[in-house]
Amino acid sequence: MANTYTMQKQAARNLVLSTKVQTTWGEYLADAYLTLRQRFNPSTVFTKEPARRSDQMAAGKGTEFATNTQVTAWDTKGTITSEADAELLGWMLAMLFGIDTATGSGAPYTHNFTIPLINATMPATTIYVEETADQKFEYCDMAASSLSLTVPERGAITAALDMVGTGRWKLYTLSTMPTTPALVAANYLMGSDVQVTINLPPVGFSGTSTSGSTTIASVSSIAGLAYGQFVTGSGVPSNTTILSASGTSVVLSNAAIASGTTTFSAVTSTPFVGRQHGLSIKIDRQAKPFQSSGEGLYSASVASGITKFSVDFTIAANETDDVNQWFETQEQLSITIATNPLNTYQMSFTFPLAYVKANKLTNTEDKVMWALSFDETSCVQSGSTPAIGAMAITNTPAYLVAV
Repeated sequence: MANTYTMQKQAARNLVLSTKVQTTWGEYLADAYLTLRQRFNPSTVFTKEPARRSDQMAAGKGTEFATNTQVTAWDTKGTITSEADAELLGWMLAMLFGIDTATGSGAPYTHNFTIPLINATMPATTIYVEETADQKFEYCDMAASSLSLTVPERGAITAALDMVGTGRWKLYTLSTMPTTPALVAANYLMGSDVQVTINLPPVGFSGTSTSGSTTIASVSSIAGLAYGQFVTGSGVPSNTTILSASGTSVVLSNAAIASGTTTFSAVTSTPFVGRQHGLSIKIDRQAKPFQSSGEGLYSASVASGITKFSVDFTIAANETDDVNQWFETQEQLSITIATNPLNTYQMSFTFPLAYVKANKLTNTEDKVMWALSFDETSCVQSGSTPAIGAMAITNTPAYLVAV
């Protein structure tokens, strides 16, 4: 007689996250805090792996095979892969960077993410996973390790967050959470909205502005000033650029809104809208379980290592050289990678002081392309500003709330 069985569709699986983080290692978040039910790639799987010892290599057994074995440690890990909606990417960035500074009195909220200067312990949370109809797990002490973002020319940004834990989990036997939360509203971030902007160092100059006039007089020096540079300073409206600079005067695109003698700053900004082709960002905190004696089969916590990151994208070559020269002269740059600022939900990455690490000539559909690369060795801290920063605008008031 043939066996009968019923196979399960992948739609039966569930993944639920939390905006909260644990205050104590080894203690699970309450189910009430698990509220972020996700749409996720079916390749997303969390695993439990034992480390073992055996006497296989010992002599005197009369056999080459082990005659005893035992578990010496447990490890938990997994990778969450998904199209990047704003809520999920905000959660990923918060868990990875470790500091979330949120502003706003109502949704949406702006989150600025930074990496701690001293604290090497990663924030940890609890994750609920329904793998099959009767295999449901909670993993506690889960911390972010690395994040990979792929930005296509069209379609949604994709994100993959690697996570590691201390080895602790528990099984919900033939049951589910008391109340499985509703799916989080998805506000996907599109690759077609992402803009790469590279700025040259600002040029400072002093001069005298007159309210209602577009001319700055008595300019200290026009060296380094050119058409199209953005100008900031007292009395200068936002999005003001230089129309011309000659002698001791500079003509602006907008009239000044205040009079006075002050210092101004001009920045050459190159947005590559319409010329960028392919973009990837990877940030690796090198987080690993911190193992110490006295903890039994589980790690004490998850600690970060030295942060590494890489940024790679291609730019269609212009008729005039505006890319390769930066590489050959090792020009000091600042880089912003951001979604369209007019969008309600956004993300951005900033690199305040960067040098091109590699610039390779390529060809795409009969067009000359420059393949640019940056990493933690060519992007450095600028004063008190870290070498990398990130931002997201989401409907979540705060991530990393300790409970």
